Amino acid sequence: MDKKMKITLIAAGVSVLSVFLPWLEATVTSSSGGQSMSMSSGGFAGTEFDGAILGLIVAIAGGVMVYKQIKYAFAAGAINLIIGLGHALGIFGEIQGGSYKSAYVSANTSVSPKIGLIIFLICTIIFMVNTYNDFKPVIKSLKDAQAGAMPKE
Repeated sequence: MDKKMKITLIAAGVSVLSVFLPWLEATVTSSSGGQSMSMSSGGFAGTEFDGAILGLIVAIAGGVMVYKQIKYAFAAGAINLIIGLGHALGIFGEIQGGSYKSAYVSANTSVSPKIGLIIFLICTIIFMVNTYNDFKPVIKSLKDAQAGAMPKE
């Protein structure tokens, strides 16, 4: 087992573990009559989101593919990148803040990424960088097949 494979397997393993760390934190602040209050969720673990559970499964599958030297392991990294960015950017609907203001009351809500999601994204990028060279022949064969399937004029 070479150094690159070990780093890739470690990245997959840390991705799996990061799902159990806090991924998102919700904060609510309000003020009325000169009094203000702020509350925080303290963090929601990745296991509380369906996408993160899928990410856990895909990270395990990606690690197995790397260990068995299957050339499609890059696809597992790409799926997890979509999952991680979807949660971090609010594409899946978790990160939506808002505010309300009237003459007497104001309230704000916000949701922010936490350490588990950040670790998940970093490990996914490491995984993808290390598996990309194995995936290049697959891309080339798809391009060749597409070029062969195109009608010649």
